Amino acid sequence: MELVNIKIKELYHGTTKECANSITANGFKLTSWNFNSSTFKDKPGTLGYGIYAFSQSFICEKYIHEKIQDNRVIILIKLNLDHLNIFDLTNEEHNEIYQKFRERFMRRPIYKALRQQLRNGSQSELEGIMLEHLIKHNSEELLGFKECDCVKSWTISVLSDTINTKIPNGIEYCIRKVESIVEVEIWKED
Repeated sequence: MELVNIKIKELYHGTTKECANSITANGFKLTSWNFNSSTFKDKPGTLGYGIYAFSQSFICEKYIHEKIQDNRVIILIKLNLDHLNIFDLTNEEHNEIYQKFRERFMRRPIYKALRQQLRNGSQSELEGIMLEHLIKHNSEELLGFKECDCVKSWTISVLSDTINTKIPNGIEYCIRKVESIVEVEIWKED
């Protein structure tokens, strides 16, 4: 019987064949937000800036079939969990920390300004910005670590069979520390 390495988490990232070839050749490139800027070149996803990956392959497959027209590829990411600082929103304590932070943040003038500037679509960029603020300014105080390497959460990926649901359909990871990725390979092509 083969032993499973519990320090390595397999995750699934959907993309196009062109992007997959670039990722496997050159690695992932991260976008970040300049906190001194009031405009956004690239808006964050719900879990902030990072590389988004599903923990369940079947959700990733459904996602790419609905969101990518052709040349679809699923990349297998092997993430080293050893010594990784994860803001785990599936954990009740971490979720409570975020909810209380969110409540305070929504009373601040920056929230009103951001809300006017952003038009939320299927993902909540505003939620992502609130997470970015928590991580950038309060991570050590609230979470006990200075650098947040990954955000993990139950999410609702809006797909044709999830209309009007409030029940999450998967767990997503937002990887913020590329160095924690130990291997990337093409898992499935469509």
